[in-house]
Amino acid sequence: MQLASCVILEAGTPCMAGNPMQYQNYKAAAFYQNLPAAWSDTIYIDGAVGDYVTIARRSGEDWYAASVTENAKTGMTMPLAFLGDGEYEAVIYSDKNPTHINIATQTVTKKDVLQYNMLNKSGYVVKFTRKASSSR
Repeated sequence: MQLASCVILEAGTPCMAGNPMQYQNYKAAAFYQNLPAAWSDTIYIDGAVGDYVTIARRSGEDWYAASVTENAKTGMTMPLAFLGDGEYEAVIYSDKNPTHINIATQTVTKKDVLQYNMLNKSGYVVKFTRKASSSR
């Protein structure tokens, strides 16, 4: 949930609670190192008060989308209509269990819909970067 919170909660100076040594060898260190301090656009995707929320935020041409949940969820969907034209590389960070994450990469377009499950009190984050050969 910590990665997703960095996208869901807007803060001018993102800061993580913990010893910096914990983050140096962290599987998702690159996500933290490249996290924008400001967003150009924010789009609400889905949610239910007190249960879960899914939003997307843009910084420059990159998009970040995140879901956080209080209770375990199956069959969650994230329509990617907010993306621009062309293909994007999606780097997906999902909770494998309460202490480990999975990182996967796939190519997507604005016509795609990501499907995922979430653990109790967990998060799901995707960074979308336009592929160099894609149209603008």
